[in-house]
Formats: sequence, C-alpha cells, structure tokens
Amino acid sequence: MAITLSGRVYQGPELTNKGKAPAVTSSTTSEVAPLCAKKVIDQEAEDFMKVIKASEYKVVEQMSKLLAHISLLSLLLSSEPHRNALLKVLTAAPVPKHTAPDRIEETVSSIFSNQIFFADDELPSEGQGHLWALHIVCKCNNHIVGRVMIDNGSALNVCPVSTLKQMNVDMSRIRASKTTVRAFDGSRREVNGEIDLLIDVDHCSFSVTF
Repeated sequence: MAITLSGRVYQGPELTNKGKAPAVTSSTTSEVAPLCAKKVIDQEAEDFMKVIKASEYKVVEQMSKLLAHISLLSLLLSSEPHRNALLKVLTAAPVPKHTAPDRIEETVSSIFSNQIFFADDELPSEGQGHLWALHIVCKCNNHIVGRVMIDNGSALNVCPVSTLKQMNVDMSRIRASKTTVRAFDGSRREVNGEIDLLIDVDHCSFSVTF
C-alpha cells in the first residue's frame, strides 16, 4: 500500500494478481494515480531551507524556557558580555604572586560548587536586599561551631587562634604565612599563619584554608 501527500491511498501494481492496480478510495477521494519520482531542483531545496530556518527561532525560544546547563567554556565562547564580565573579575581579583595552579583551580571550583539557597519564607522582611550578616552552623574537628559568618566579598577565610584551641586543633599544623590582613577600620594585622581545616556543612565536606 502507498499513500500520497494529499491523503490518497493506492495499491502498487506488484501486489495485484492481474498486474493492474485497483484504486483504493478514501473518505474524500475516489481514485488516484501513483506519484512519479520527481527530482528536487535547487530552487525548491533553497525555498525549503528558508522555511526551516524561519522556524528555527521557535526551537531556540522553547529551549530558552528549559532549565539546562552548559559548560562555562561554551558560555564564554558564545557570549561576548559573559567574556567581558569574566575578564573584569579576573582583572580585579587579588591573589598572591606565587599562588600554585591547584589553589587557583580550587578557588574557581568553590565559586560554582558552594551555593546557598533560601526559600522566600526564610528571608527577612526586607527581602533579598537586606544587609544582615549570614551565620551558619558547621562541624570542624568533631566540634560544632555555632556562628560561622559567611561573607561572599571576603578574599580570606579567617579563624581566630582561640577558636582553634577550643576545638583542640594541633597547632603544629599551622604553616608560616606572610599575608597581611586589613581590618574593617583599615588597620593592618599580621597573621599567625595558615591552616587547612575540614569543614562539614550538613552532608557536605569542604577543605578550607584559613
């Protein structure tokens, strides 16, 4: 059996007993002749592609409504504004001159992996524009630390020596550091050193350098 574009149905001659193809009628037609093969000319192919291209925007529009993720590299290659935004951040971000490559990788990875989300009923009355400090509860060295302030604008993770002592952290793990910290009042403070601590937040663990 075969069917034409207009909906007419017919039986091929090779399937009949006498070599003749009896017409099979549909609800709207009574007889039909088989379509002969027709070569598609270049103009017809070009017109068809124009129709396809004109309808592509509908596909793109639908995809834009879907929750999807692409790699950061793909985003930067396809969007000049995103590239400019990244260059602006990389130009302004201060890092020590002798920072190891693996530390850079850890820093970039932490930007995309450590995310905190809030439901509407968890926000204060001011909404997302509030200026309240964010404190969370974490676990370090089997001790619960009740007030850990999160500041996305900080370039350093600061832990007082008194907190390390209360958590019974081995002080010999502190490495020498020449980093100088500028306090809120603008004064400069020398640090005692730096140390890597394993921080547990809910069911996630993070190795953080303080």
